Parts: sequence; structure tokens; C-alpha cells
Amino acid sequence: MVDQAQGCTIFRHFLVVLPYAGTFELVMLYGGYLIFRDPAVISPKGLLVALVWVGANVVLLDMIGKVWRTRWTFRLCTSHLVVSDPVKRRECDVQWATVVSVEKIPQYWWNRGGIQLNAIVLENGRADGNGKGPGQSVIVP
Repeated sequence: MVDQAQGCTIFRHFLVVLPYAGTFELVMLYGGYLIFRDPAVISPKGLLVALVWVGANVVLLDMIGKVWRTRWTFRLCTSHLVVSDPVKRRECDVQWATVVSVEKIPQYWWNRGGIQLNAIVLENGRADGNGKGPGQSVIVP
């Protein structure tokens, strides 16, 4: 998408998967309630089902968190980068000269696949997604 007023390219993720994943997580939680209230969960088969349920929830919650972190909108202009967060209504204007590098955010030991996120490192501090410190927050999917 190109912004005709400033001649900038706009990049954003469509968070359409977030409501579906949230609804699926609610169904999973209700299923967990049904699993754990059953006295047969103490059996080996019940423990296996409970273990699979816990693993699936850990992966799903991690995915929901990563998709939530990709809500930023990027306007790539020739002289600067404008990053806006539609939820917190915060906008950050970053000059290209202040961008030092783009680094991968380390993943958890149990999740080596899936969505990989990157962080833009500015010369006055690392952007961490929380707006703390001298650096502005920018998360790049």
C-alpha cells in the first residue's frame, strides 16, 4: 500500500487470526476444565491427554502473544520510518540514520519454529516494545 500524500510505503499485518485464536483458546480452556474435573484423568491415558492439552495451550498462548506484538503499522519513507501502534495510539518517527541494526528476538527453548520477531536497534537504545528507556519501541515481524 502506498501513501500518496507522502510517497511512503505502508506495511501492516492484518490481525484477522487473533479473534479466531482467542476463541479457540477459550474452547481449549473449557475443554481443560472438562478434562481436569474428570476423575479418570489420574489414569495413564488421562495424564497423556492432560499433557497434550497443556502443550497445545502453551503453543497457542505463545502464538497469540506474538500475533499481538505484530500490531504495529510501518510507513517507510525515503528519509524516515514512522511506526504507529493503533491500540495504544502511539506514533514514533525514526530517522534512518538512527537505525543501527535489526536483530532477531530470541525464542523460547521449546518453540524454535513458528513466528520469528525482530527488533529494530536504535543508536540511542534498543527498542523493546514497551517504550522504556531512551529508545522508542518498534517490533518488526
